[in-house]
Amino acid sequence: MNETIWIVVLSGAFATFMWRFAGVVIARYVKADSLFMVYVNAAAHAMVAGVMTIILVYPVGSLSETHLEFRLAGFGLALCIMLFTRKLGIAIVTGMMCFALLQSGFLL
Repeated sequence: MNETIWIVVLSGAFATFMWRFAGVVIARYVKADSLFMVYVNAAAHAMVAGVMTIILVYPVGSLSETHLEFRLAGFGLALCIMLFTRKLGIAIVTGMMCFALLQSGFLL
C-alpha cells in the first residue's frame, strides 16, 4: 500500500515537473505577446474556470454537505471584490468569510 502511494506521488510530481521544464525551454523561443501565448493563456484560464466550476457546483467531501446558494454567494462576492479592487487576497478572505457566516447561520 505505501509503495503504491509513493509511486503515484512521484509519477504526478514527474509529470508536473516535465511540463514545467518544457515550458521554461519553449518560453525562450516564443514571444510573450505572440498569438501562441495568447492561446496558451486563454486555455489556462479556461481550465482554471472549469475546475472552479466543478468544485463549486459538484463538490466532494464535507463541502458537498453545504448549500449551493451559500457557495455561490461567497464566490460571487469574492468575484465582485476582485473585479472592483484587483486585490486577490482581500477577495479570497471576504468570499470565505461570507460563505462561513452564511453556512453557520450568522447572516440569516
